[in-house]
Amino acid sequence: MKEIAKRVGGGEGCIHLRELTSDAANFCATALIGYKEGFGLINPDFNKLSEDERFDLTKELLKGTCYPYSR
Repeated sequence: MKEIAKRVGGGEGCIHLRELTSDAANFCATALIGYKEGFGLINPDFNKLSEDERFDLTKELLKGTCYPYSR
């Protein structure tokens, strides 16, 4: 996210563009994780899973990327 913010102008750039690109990156990451786990690109079954179930599906893919995934 820091790299995205930097590329769209950092603190001097447009906050709306930073938010839009950040939201797009989050959406794409979620869709790709769901796809990799066999849910398809946009599948309501993935969204029906509990937070713990989604975490279990994503923990290996996101290992080491932030504090919750560092354990």
